[in-house]
Amino acid sequence: MTNSTVPARFKSERSERVEIGEHVILGAGTVVLEGVRLADGTAAGARTLFLKSSEPWTIYVGQPARKLRPRSKDLLTLAAKFEQETDDD
Repeated sequence: MTNSTVPARFKSERSERVEIGEHVILGAGTVVLEGVRLADGTAAGARTLFLKSSEPWTIYVGQPARKLRPRSKDLLTLAAKFEQETDDD
């Protein structure tokens, strides 16, 4: 039982920090369980379920999440260019 109206002595809840790195993209309905770390550049399709931490710059799909393929790091070049141009203003 996990309802907020159930007294604590009748339930066993767990709470751990979830960490989300930079340039992470999560599709609609994605679920990340407690204690999971999504590494930089992780991308997930809709309704992906993360039960454990991800690897950097990888695309995941499914329930539970499974690796689909590596994700391009081209975004890092664009981000650096954007930062440089905005610093000049």
